[in-house]
Amino acid sequence: MANADKIVTPVKGHTEGDLINRDVLAERVEHARESAEGLYRRSRDRAVQFEREFEGYVAGHPLKSVLIAAGIGAGVGLVLGVLLARR
Repeated sequence: MANADKIVTPVKGHTEGDLINRDVLAERVEHARESAEGLYRRSRDRAVQFEREFEGYVAGHPLKSVLIAAGIGAGVGLVLGVLLARR
């Protein structure tokens, strides 16, 4: 409920006595939508950049990449084996 209170509290230029109307609520919703879109775009851009760097590393160090992946796979398999054996 606290989040709902933040949405419907008066915004700059409105006093506490003002009734919250659709315009004020729509303004807040639009602001939240724009903020979420910006966060999504930045996150997507960072993920794409990470993917490019990762692909470049793998292309530059193929044997090392395969050995690292095999080591991680073996480690995960070992952990899962131990956990499943306990069951």
